[in-house]
Amino acid sequence: PEQNTVAGFIQYRKPLSENFLYDLGLRYDFRNVTGGERYAIKNFKAFSPKFTLHYKPNSFFTSYFSFNKGFRAPSISELFLEYESSYGLLLKGNPYLRPESLTSTEVGLKYQRQEDFSFFGNIFFNQYRDMIDFIYTIPVRSINREEVRGVGIEMGSDTYLKKTGSNINLSYSYLKMKNIDSDIPLLYRPSHRFTLTFLQELSFLTFQFSSKYTSRQLYEDFLSDDHPIEDNKVIFPLMELPETIITELNISKRVINFELSVKIKNITDQKYVLIQ
Repeated sequence: PEQNTVAGFIQYRKPLSENFLYDLGLRYDFRNVTGGERYAIKNFKAFSPKFTLHYKPNSFFTSYFSFNKGFRAPSISELFLEYESSYGLLLKGNPYLRPESLTSTEVGLKYQRQEDFSFFGNIFFNQYRDMIDFIYTIPVRSINREEVRGVGIEMGSDTYLKKTGSNINLSYSYLKMKNIDSDIPLLYRPSHRFTLTFLQELSFLTFQFSSKYTSRQLYEDFLSDDHPIEDNKVIFPLMELPETIITELNISKRVINFELSVKIKNITDQKYVLIQ
């Protein structure tokens, strides 16, 4: 298989007043994909506009509203992959995939106080058409989900303590996605994520401690022997991964032009499962 991609983007920015500024953008994507003698040549193309309005009432705060459309053509592997994993799972491309489109609306706020503290937060609503997603069946392949809607929140802060030379970074995200045209839930998408990172720089060593929380998420147990077949489709049982908190510690020191480091992962020795 072979693909050729051409893309271009233009942007226009203009202030409306001392406090207001707007951005206009337009992107064009074109992708030509050849899958070989057995497949027809595929062309994917789309225009994606973007509009953003910024409001800056003072030197500390910036707020914005944005509306944009996105586009994603299926990859070569999603279209034409033929592969068997080491544990016997067959993966096969879907040459009938349609490109994915996205309409997104977002409202956000940023706060920056000199160099010692910053904060951001935003709320977004996404609507997908023909969302490209994979399902575990036999063989595993990607499909188009006709309409998917998602709503989410992202926020975070960064604090620098001058007296101790410490840096504290916090981030949180919430995501809820719904498959509108089907009762089949969207898998492998936890609703909550939270990350804490603490960095301490000393004259002789640098310490970095991080802790990541991930909420529960659904997955298909594709290794289960209990998988009925309905309408020529294998149905794997839905299972739930429990919430996890994974902590890590990194200690490093620079010697001349070399950086020496020691990493300790999963300090609390929590058992968790990685889904491939």
